[in-house]
Amino acid sequence: MSDRESVIAIKEKIKTLDGFITDYNKSIEEHVALISKYKTSKEKVKDQIAQMEEDLKRL
Repeated sequence: MSDRESVIAIKEKIKTLDGFITDYNKSIEEHVALISKYKTSKEKVKDQIAQMEEDLKRL
């Protein structure tokens, strides 16, 4: 393999790895968004439970 072919092969591997890293980062961002959504939902449920407890105390 000539130097030129080696350089081309290395550049292709770099593109492939860059694509993998980009996809991986996107996946991480999606997971972070899901966790955030879960935490928000969890807080809403806690608030609803607290409200229901207050309503029960009034009865």
